Amino acid sequence: MVDADPLIHDFACVLIAHINLVQSTGMRTGVAKQIEIFVKRMQRHCDWYHNQESVHDHLTQQFDAIELLLTRAVEFNRMRDEETLSECQRILAQTAIQATGASWPKTG
Repeated sequence: MVDADPLIHDFACVLIAHINLVQSTGMRTGVAKQIEIFVKRMQRHCDWYHNQESVHDHLTQQFDAIELLLTRAVEFNRMRDEETLSECQRILAQTAIQATGASWPKTG
């Protein structure tokens, strides 16, 4: 859906930028809490949007994509904070952060 929907593409880019630029654990924790609240609000009426008689197929797909992106971003940051990223994930994150001119936080 990222390739076909400009909204989802742009939203994914914002999340990636946030992951790459925000190094504060406190900031990431606060954002994760806000995302959880937002996702719960989205889910409150998901049955109505997913109704077979609904004509909101594209909107439903967008909601599903947004929910997936948000929950995966939170999970990635949680794993980063707990230092449980796989080696591949850590290399990708380091490469993205270095591209911004920032540095990966030292551990230990």
